[in-house]
Amino acid sequence: MRKGEWEEWLASLPRESQTGAQRMLDKLIAAGAAGDLHGVVMSDLEGGAPEFARFILLRRIWIDLIREWGQNDSLVRLRTVERLVDQGAELDDISRLAQAIAYETAFGILYLLDLGQDSEMGDTSGWRLVETDSNGNATGRSINGLHESLLGVDPTEAEGMDFLD
Repeated sequence: MRKGEWEEWLASLPRESQTGAQRMLDKLIAAGAAGDLHGVVMSDLEGGAPEFARFILLRRIWIDLIREWGQNDSLVRLRTVERLVDQGAELDDISRLAQAIAYETAFGILYLLDLGQDSEMGDTSGWRLVETDSNGNATGRSINGLHESLLGVDPTEAEGMDFLD
């Protein structure tokens, strides 16, 4: 989105919504988000899709569950890693393997969340991930398509290619 389009759209909003949109954009920028951030904010506020919540969740998954295994101190505390290194394995290779496993696991869990039910269980209850406001109250907006968005939120902007190739 061009800067002029953003400014025009922002000016069309009520003052309170303008402030909220700018605050959301500033938080995305501060968190290191890349891509069409103006479009993310517009989609979140106009399109009904909780794009900001999606970004926050996927970013935490990358930082806490995937990229964490790229830090050698996370690996060396594991006795299994110590044994592998003693047998000649390279710590960098183990790190890439650990990140790949963490990514595949996160992707699989997000895919299951997106399915919303266990097809093997037949007609039964399911599940749904919903956005909450800052007080923890459900907004009613479902967060869907998480597995489809996971690679694009890699904070290194490598989209996992440093360990998935």
